[in-house]
Amino acid sequence: MPRPSLSCIALLFVSLVAGCGTPFSARDHITLTAPRPASMLVVDNGVGDIVIRAGDSGGEVRAEVVRVGKGASIGQAEEALQDIKVALEAKSGEAGTLLARAEHPAHALGKNYEAQWTIVAPPDVPLTIENSVGDIKVDGFWGPVSIRNSVGDTTVIGGQASADSTGPTTIKVGVGDVRASRSSGGLEAETEVGDIHAEADGPIRLLSDVGDVHLSLRRPTSQSISINSRVGDVIVYLPTEQRGRLTADTGVGSVEARLGDMNLSGFRQRNHSMSADLGASTTPTIDLTAGVGDVMIQSHPFKAKK
Repeated sequence: MPRPSLSCIALLFVSLVAGCGTPFSARDHITLTAPRPASMLVVDNGVGDIVIRAGDSGGEVRAEVVRVGKGASIGQAEEALQDIKVALEAKSGEAGTLLARAEHPAHALGKNYEAQWTIVAPPDVPLTIENSVGDIKVDGFWGPVSIRNSVGDTTVIGGQASADSTGPTTIKVGVGDVRASRSSGGLEAETEVGDIHAEADGPIRLLSDVGDVHLSLRRPTSQSISINSRVGDVIVYLPTEQRGRLTADTGVGSVEARLGDMNLSGFRQRNHSMSADLGASTTPTIDLTAGVGDVMIQSHPFKAKK
């Protein structure tokens, strides 16, 4: 039987605590629209899932919001619902920035608040997302994406720009898994408790305090790669054409390299470490570290897109 992830357990605990004493709920649905922003779309939420999908490149921004008020009684749940204010409007003092925001009292005895967002926006609009509790999914964007989330899983699927290049993606999570795919403009992802699964190309920096880290490098890169799991395994797949200085270390665990037909020089390996120059080159640097856990590196053939 598969065991639940640490992030799922933590999210369940937070959800139970947040709902304690508020068994009644009331909800409604609101649709908001705004012209596409000139500079950036910012989503500032508290509790609730956020889904942002790419739409027409010349279109407007459309948000479907489900407000959920919770209370110790039906009356308090209805009051909590009315306390939640949502808006999609220009951000004050920041020209060209569109703000999707949920506001409600910070603390109210016997009440809890939630806002669930589904947003459709042009794929080239840069995104900044901040959330406290809830899952986040971003799909189809090729502009820069920045996400901060305290508790919840985060998924980012890059778009297909004409030059096959997306903007840099930055993800920082307290408790939750991170999944990033089709990220070609650089990826930086960090979670305190959770696994990271990434399909990207450089520069790449991935860090999990407690959790496994998986990377499949999409294509050979000249940018640096740094992957670290303090407690957890590190698993990396490299194109056979990749060059650079590869080092792998683990404090408690083993290092295994299955590099097939890769061109290696200066190869050295012990149980807890290995190093090699790929393609007889010392750049870029590829540093893989596990404090407590195994490190596995494997090669795969690179197929350029037509």
